Amino acid sequence: MKRLIYSLTIILFVLSLMGCASEHNVILNYERTLNITGGSGEIFIAKPNIIQVFRENHRGQKIIGDYWDAVTWDIVTDSNISDWIVNALSDELRHAGFNVGYVSDISETIDKGVSLSLIKFNISGNRKSILQSLDTNILLSMSIWKNGSMIKEYYIEGNGSNTGWTPNMSKKAGQSIEVAFKYCVNEMVTRVIGHFK
Repeated sequence: MKRLIYSLTIILFVLSLMGCASEHNVILNYERTLNITGGSGEIFIAKPNIIQVFRENHRGQKIIGDYWDAVTWDIVTDSNISDWIVNALSDELRHAGFNVGYVSDISETIDKGVSLSLIKFNISGNRKSILQSLDTNILLSMSIWKNGSMIKEYYIEGNGSNTGWTPNMSKKAGQSIEVAFKYCVNEMVTRVIGHFK
């Protein structure tokens, strides 16, 4: 019996390492899910300011977090983080009724505008017994602009957790990120609609 338990422990350990080592790359995507309405007219989104500095691995992938399972593995992404944020917000604002445009910076000629900064984006995890736990924290600032002047700034923080077991660590990490990010997008769209409905 002891031999069987020992063998199962070794198998689970090896499978866990395989999952972390080969499935650590996360694709950042967003599926539109909100049913918020009330927007109208044209609104412009400025290219986000990425305040957080991300380290890169030898392949040029951004390191967005880490996972510990006897050894520490990086959680990385090839995705363009700035595009991920803008595309998610613009999809939801377009569905809410706005015509969305894009600018480098908000100028005084713009009637309705939104500028964003990514302050923090981190995912971390570890294995406890056979369960894997991943937690994501995202902190954004969003400024609302009207007739070229900033009228309000918000700080929006989203958190996501995912606990279970899977050999596919990138999927589990992606699910944790999705929960945190969807909360942020919902808050951003709600606040924009509140100013421009």
